[in-house]
Amino acid sequence: MPSTRGSISLPSAKDSHVLLRARLYSSHYSGALTRPVPTQVVANTKRTERPSTSVMRLDHYPERRMMRYPLVEALFKDRKIQPFIHDTRIRFVERGRSHSYIIFCQNHIRLPLNHNLENSWRGDILVMRLGKGKLAGEVINLQAGDINRVDKVIRRFLRRAKQGRRLQLPSPMSFV
Repeated sequence: MPSTRGSISLPSAKDSHVLLRARLYSSHYSGALTRPVPTQVVANTKRTERPSTSVMRLDHYPERRMMRYPLVEALFKDRKIQPFIHDTRIRFVERGRSHSYIIFCQNHIRLPLNHNLENSWRGDILVMRLGKGKLAGEVINLQAGDINRVDKVIRRFLRRAKQGRRLQLPSPMSFV
């Protein structure tokens, strides 16, 4: 399953970069780490037709939306062995509240074994939080209670995901 991030646009003067916290399960470090991920923020403007009158209504102004592209390649090791990064979205319900995350991972038989995980997973795994409301579907910073929640999500994710010649990631996943 390839990445759902799509192609990252070339940087422009309107774009900016932010660092967003994510949880990294690396095969090169001991223990899970909270690391900043460089994220490109792209101002995406859709233009609508100009009205024929001289007064513009509010709904005729360009629709502005910020799109965030996490540059997870900066944190993943062994890029020469496996340049491709797979991702899947997960919804986790805890105490009646829904939390959404995106998991980025690698898949190759020559990647080193990740000793931070209970299962025999090869390569690195990165987890980022997805926003709600205006930022629905966009990556945001991990919040205070997310560290323990992400650890639970990873344990459940590893029970369902299968590494091999073809990576099998059930999508979309939802845990209650």
